[in-house]
Amino acid sequence: MEKPRTKPKQGSILISEPSLRDFYFRQSVILLAEHNEDGSFGVIINKPIEARLKDIIKGFTGYNLPVYLGGPVKTDSIFFIHLSRLRKAARLAGRKPSDVAKVIAEVRGRK
Repeated sequence: MEKPRTKPKQGSILISEPSLRDFYFRQSVILLAEHNEDGSFGVIINKPIEARLKDIIKGFTGYNLPVYLGGPVKTDSIFFIHLSRLRKAARLAGRKPSDVAKVIAEVRGRK
């Protein structure tokens, strides 16, 4: 008997399979920003890079915010995700908002 497949929906948190070896998606937690008949778009939310926002965007010198490797699509763009969006995504995925940090920590701990 085949298990029923869950269809991803906008706002879902996706966790990569432990066996996945792709550079971008290995040990990744992804916030699914859009999912429809045309395809899906998500942002990796657990891979910070060394650069800070003030280093990337001129004029943001007072904003020493971290920047994350978002994934292989639209690499010439910057997307902002507010914590409130992560909390909403957790609720939509049937998890408590505090679970988002736990999920990221779990995936970071995988080898």
